[in-house]
Amino acid sequence: MPIKIRAARPASFASIYLELKALLTSGEPVKVGHGTGFFYRFKGNLFLITNWHVVTGRNPDNDKLEIYPTPHLASFMLSSKSTPAHFLPMDDIHFYEDGKPAWLQLQNNGDGRIDIVAIPMSFDPEMHVVAINDFTDDTTKAFEPGREVVIVGYPFEKNDNHPFPIWKKAMIASEPGYKTLQKWQCLLDAPGRPGMSGSPVFFMSEGAQLRRELGEIRAAGRALDFIRAFKPQDITDLADGTYLLQFAGVYTGSYGDQSLDRLNLGRMLFSSLVDELMEKGEPGENPYAPQN
Repeated sequence: MPIKIRAARPASFASIYLELKALLTSGEPVKVGHGTGFFYRFKGNLFLITNWHVVTGRNPDNDKLEIYPTPHLASFMLSSKSTPAHFLPMDDIHFYEDGKPAWLQLQNNGDGRIDIVAIPMSFDPEMHVVAINDFTDDTTKAFEPGREVVIVGYPFEKNDNHPFPIWKKAMIASEPGYKTLQKWQCLLDAPGRPGMSGSPVFFMSEGAQLRRELGEIRAAGRALDFIRAFKPQDITDLADGTYLLQFAGVYTGSYGDQSLDRLNLGRMLFSSLVDELMEKGEPGENPYAPQN
């Protein structure tokens, strides 16, 4: 039986490899680490979502602890609409403007710093930009221990051998309805690989997918009514099924917590915090911002 191999999934384009760089006194950039981010649309604007500790290099539970030297910027790549699998370098993402953080973050809610940030972005319309809410919605599934999720991010450096992110399956490993480690987060049965920090986390289910200009969007639950609105040529992967993704949260890794590392556990912040960040985001802060 022939094997059917599909084109790269939209989630593989939505996750972005971030090569983190600090500037020497000479102005020369030097790599200090790497992480993952993903695109998100809100009220017609595009944002890059990642972790606070990715853009600062500091432990969010104790910002006196350095994870890696504070980065000034990140290099990344995008593909063009004409050749989606061919990635091109874009202008660097600068984390500071006039010495002030360029990102938005949520105010400390009394449980410590919330480890996600949003950076406003804009691109040439010819670039192939996929945001996760172009093809998935916030989850309607119940969070409960034992339910499986998939993390889509970059544990390795992005290069010709690894042009796309890795999809890593994990399991919810703590009670999501209660605080874990004094915070509203849950643990995943997945090791805290540094480069995966900032990755989107999805629930997976079977269903059909429909193509639109922004990529593929899901049809599940009320699928029959949804499908009737489209022409037959718009419907793909219907006969043999495919996996649909529902946005569950943001993977934050372990950021060096030895107790989590020993158990191969990582942290996830719930997807609702991204919506809250879009609605209530405030100017970013870093007590250890680099001095120009």
